[in-house]
Amino acid sequence: MQNFKIIMIKVENDPVSQAYYEYCLNSWDGFNVTKYSAVTPDTLKDQTHNKLMFGTRSNGRELTDTEKACFYSQFNLWKKCAVENVPILILEHDAYLVKPNFIKFDPRFNVTFFGQHSMEAVMYHPGFARRLVEHCLDNKVTGPMNLVDMMVGYFNKGRQSRHALPHARFMGPHAPVKSVLDPKIGTS
Repeated sequence: MQNFKIIMIKVENDPVSQAYYEYCLNSWDGFNVTKYSAVTPDTLKDQTHNKLMFGTRSNGRELTDTEKACFYSQFNLWKKCAVENVPILILEHDAYLVKPNFIKFDPRFNVTFFGQHSMEAVMYHPGFARRLVEHCLDNKVTGPMNLVDMMVGYFNKGRQSRHALPHARFMGPHAPVKSVLDPKIGTS
């Protein structure tokens, strides 16, 4: 029995997202995976209960509505993790599980990256999710990956900061979760 929730983000009424969701969901056989309907530019206006302040990218560019919607999808799930006080593994719709034995919650880690690249499969400890939510409500935000790295204290890209909070990264070719890209389906 899993002692954490697994939630896969899917864009409703989007054929590409639906195709990846169905394909990748099959790889999670044996796990209890719940679908989360992603915030989209069309539903961004419905996020009035969590008014986030968005900053600009390092090059000064404003965030697009799609980037804001993606951030809200992550934020809403961080909030769920914090409020329900249950660890959550957040999956993107293209998160394909290749090594199921690696998927476990370790309470010693604030966050665990199971994905090949970055945010396709990330497990959050409820205490760390609370810190993320509090930070988001009080500060300007840009991208979820940079925020998680900053909050963990992962300052030295490419090598571990000795001052970082405990976290794990199973990134690269040996990661238990891979991003799927099928040229017949396309990208979302």
